[in-house]
Amino acid sequence: MPRIWRKGEYKRLSVDRDLLDWCGWQKFSSMLSEIQKPLTKDLIATAFSVMGRITEVLSLRSEMFNANSNSVLVTGMPVEKRWKKIKTELVCRRCGTVHEIYDTVCKSCGANLISSGRKHFLTQKIEMTRIPFWFPTSEPQTPILLERIKTHEGLLFPELNRADRSLRYGRVTAYNLMREADSVVQKYINVPHAWNHLWLAVRGHCIGEEYDMDELEIKNFSSRVKSETVSKYVKKRLSYARKMGIDYDNLERNSG
Repeated sequence: MPRIWRKGEYKRLSVDRDLLDWCGWQKFSSMLSEIQKPLTKDLIATAFSVMGRITEVLSLRSEMFNANSNSVLVTGMPVEKRWKKIKTELVCRRCGTVHEIYDTVCKSCGANLISSGRKHFLTQKIEMTRIPFWFPTSEPQTPILLERIKTHEGLLFPELNRADRSLRYGRVTAYNLMREADSVVQKYINVPHAWNHLWLAVRGHCIGEEYDMDELEIKNFSSRVKSETVSKYVKKRLSYARKMGIDYDNLERNSG
């Protein structure tokens, strides 16, 4: 599979700048139906359903899901990007020697660490799982996810969790799959191109708009604990437009 960013097409995107609103169920459903590659469709449906980072999605297992006639319960889903600081060190910019934080002179080269020292934080990963959460079976992507669960016991995406490859392999392959679907995604969602974390952000917009969740409800659903993180993914622009009596859909058509 080609590495697309080596062709000069890579651009680092921001959900603050490059995703403005929720596309709506009709467009989202049509987009899924037009994606040809089953693995790409399954990844999008899963990442969107659980509002997960791609690394979290690749860690999902079939036993974490319990479906009934109207909802799917998810338990034990891993949370990435949780770290605690265990120590602060001072590194000499001139020679790279590591010192205690209160040292003032480099013991190797004699540099003044007050001006030539750089703080370095030693961290340790915190193993965490998300609060159990639900989403409806009536959402258009849910049957796609349930079929993946039905046909894959254990890891949902063993294709991207190969024992002979590094952990980075799954993220890179997922990114290439997203970029291959650019034309379909751009047809329904106004973004420069698709990327791994797009579906986390699209889901955030969705639960803010479709279910009118407030900040606490969004935190409970997503286990994103910082308000600035929640505000990055969930803007609720359509919600306040409707409350102000603005016909946003008509406004969007006219501006396009």
